Amino acid sequence: LCREIVARHGGRLAVAAARGGGSEFSFTVPSVPVYRNAVGQVESARRLRVGLLMKNPVLSDCCVRALRLEEIEARASSHMPGFLALLGQWRPDVVVMDTAFARQLNDGTEERIREAGVSHVLVRCPTGELRELSPPAHTEPLLLLLAERLAPGSHILVVEDDEDYSGVLEFELAQAGYSVSKAANGVEAIDAVVSGSPDAMILDVALPQLDGVGVLEHLDRRGLAIPTVVLTSLDDPVTEDRLRELGVIGIIRKYELIREDGDDAATWVSAVLTPVLAGSGNGSTAPEPASAAY
Repeated sequence: LCREIVARHGGRLAVAAARGGGSEFSFTVPSVPVYRNAVGQVESARRLRVGLLMKNPVLSDCCVRALRLEEIEARASSHMPGFLALLGQWRPDVVVMDTAFARQLNDGTEERIREAGVSHVLVRCPTGELRELSPPAHTEPLLLLLAERLAPGSHILVVEDDEDYSGVLEFELAQAGYSVSKAANGVEAIDAVVSGSPDAMILDVALPQLDGVGVLEHLDRRGLAIPTVVLTSLDDPVTEDRLRELGVIGIIRKYELIREDGDDAATWVSAVLTPVLAGSGNGSTAPEPASAAY
């Protein structure tokens, strides 16, 4: 047990014994945090590294200063090519990027980031909140349901009022080879089904103007029902029974798709940066660099 605890802190356990003199156990641990790489291997003792990919240079500078005050190594870039070049010279443990960059990720780009050993990719929401962009494996329940019924390249309508959440889903579905369109409320969803003829729909339940159940009931009355996977954070057996009556092909909890918390490294970075990012509003303005110290 002691050996395991010390090893998890990147240290070593030693024992010295002498005949008739008993045994002496000792251990050493590094004075700075040790972090595991993407495959769980403990690297040599060093500070946590964070790479920032943000368009706003003032906000980016604030974040760098806030991280360095916590003795976290931080480097920043304002464009994707420069950031990818940075990965070749300096591997961060955590990457923090604007939502716009997350939506621009393509298969090869994300693969390069993951192959560089980055353990966590945090996406900055307009509110300043950080959410973790999950590896593709986290969408496996959804993709399996769709793959059973759809051909590659099929058109999927994503109906979700949370812009950041729908952006991540759009990215993951595009990675899987689907064509994706989006709607932000129930009325837009009905219009999109009528005008766009999607092959399937991913539908949130709690929507503005008309909820997910109302959307399905309306489409059913008009004979426009399409294969639908419902995403929900609700725990309501009555609603779920009604959704199944309306013929949905699956009901998936949102937390099964997108991880919103991480290990200590991701949690620490979020705790440091969230106050700085929240103070910047929608990103059009940013706090003065000195404010990053508080």
